[in-house]
Amino acid sequence: GCIPTKALVSTAELLNNLQRAEEFGIQVKDYSFDFPAVMKRKDMIT
Repeated sequence: GCIPTKALVSTAELLNNLQRAEEFGIQVKDYSFDFPAVMKRKDMIT
């Protein structure tokens, strides 16, 4: 796959890991998802 797509997949995997962190004994108190920042990162990679 192309690198920009991999960047988006990587972000999605990280978000999923944060959501499942308690399964691994890790407590994540707070996080947010900033879609414009995700897209900016993707665009910088291209």
